[in-house]
Amino acid sequence: REPFDISFFPFGNKNSEVWTFQMAFENLNEEFFEGKYVSFGSDSEGWQYVLSVQELDYGKVYFCRMDEELEDALTLLASSFEEFINGLQKPSKDV
Repeated sequence: REPFDISFFPFGNKNSEVWTFQMAFENLNEEFFEGKYVSFGSDSEGWQYVLSVQELDYGKVYFCRMDEELEDALTLLASSFEEFINGLQKPSKDV
């Protein structure tokens, strides 16, 4: 498996100097994610880690490329947020 990076969005208000969970929700939820996914983090390229909130695949975690249409942009990472978190590993020092 190829290593990837993730920065989790902190909780905070929209007046924060850093991108917060609230800002991600307000700016991406309706516009890009169509109310189907909630972004909780991003990688160094700005692509998103999202949690499904739709009935079809509720709770599944996806990696989302922001340069494609939503249907083509998603890659399934885990069946639940718990599975996703438990699968995280610290990078080796030579990466």
